[in-house]
Amino acid sequence: MSNQQRQRLISLKKKTFFFNFVSSKAEEEACKANNTQRKRTRELLETGNANGTTLKFNFMPSKSEEESCKASNTRRIITRELIETGSMDLEIATSFVNENQVRVDLWDDMKNNVVKKYDRGSFTVTKLPDDDYNLSIVTLIKDRELVIGDKIGLYWHPWNSTFVFRLFSKMADHKFLTSMKKTFFHEFIPSKVEEEACKVNNASWVVTRELVEIRDIYSAPIIDLEDPWNIKKKITHNEVILGKLVISFLEMFEYILRYWKLDMAKSLTNGCEVCVNIWDITEENDPKKYEGESVCFRKLYNDYEYSLSCMRLFNDRKLNVGDEIALYWDPRSSSIMFKLLSQVYA
Repeated sequence: MSNQQRQRLISLKKKTFFFNFVSSKAEEEACKANNTQRKRTRELLETGNANGTTLKFNFMPSKSEEESCKASNTRRIITRELIETGSMDLEIATSFVNENQVRVDLWDDMKNNVVKKYDRGSFTVTKLPDDDYNLSIVTLIKDRELVIGDKIGLYWHPWNSTFVFRLFSKMADHKFLTSMKKTFFHEFIPSKVEEEACKVNNASWVVTRELVEIRDIYSAPIIDLEDPWNIKKKITHNEVILGKLVISFLEMFEYILRYWKLDMAKSLTNGCEVCVNIWDITEENDPKKYEGESVCFRKLYNDYEYSLSCMRLFNDRKLNVGDEIALYWDPRSSSIMFKLLSQVYA
């Protein structure tokens, strides 16, 4: 199918309601006879698209129309002229808004370009009293074992006149992503015992700090499983020489340490090296694992940055100044995930 043919298929028709505010002569007489007020009516119509097709309302009567209204002693009714264009069939759309139950097709767009097509009859669209709509997906819920909190997507496919469903993530996956914020608690005021100890030793009180876990005041950062790369940076000269990636204090605490156990995080912030696993998933179909004592996090001397050592990764990827990389901590595998985004000298 050519691009031109596809564009014809997906040229969209906007659906909108046309409200009839002005009653005809016959409607007025019927309301008087029944001693009732005329109810405002509405009708679903198709309006124009980006190509300029539109619904035209004729507000100004022609000369002949004016004379005809005077002769028959009637009011002129506003007329409309509609040129149809587009996507979902107007008859189907009208069935939706008229509170009819409409059976529709649905495709489950699974991973690896696999699509499961359901027969018409398993899914229905029903209009709710408040003008919302309900898509019944009982079959899909059973097949996919959907639960509260699962993240899904849905859209109407104009080429095939069907709903397309996609499951982005399961709530069970997010249970692994729960975290606790790590922060330092500083002791500025000494206790009575500490004051007396300072006097005995003729020493001044030194402010102490301890790493603690707290609940987030604001919403915790969420790992988007579709695009989890929350740490992105360009390689510097010193990083190439030392074979170490430098991670800022904020990035370390917000995107990595919050998923660690408190004892492990305390060990790092107290100056100890913490060995981890690194997965290079630049080629998703051929991931490479780096592990061992030479692959570790360490706090730098300035106390505001941390380093991730892995000289073998630098050598294998031939990382150089200006190359852009991305990282994130995967709490499901307790590993650092690495991806090479671009290289200056490819």
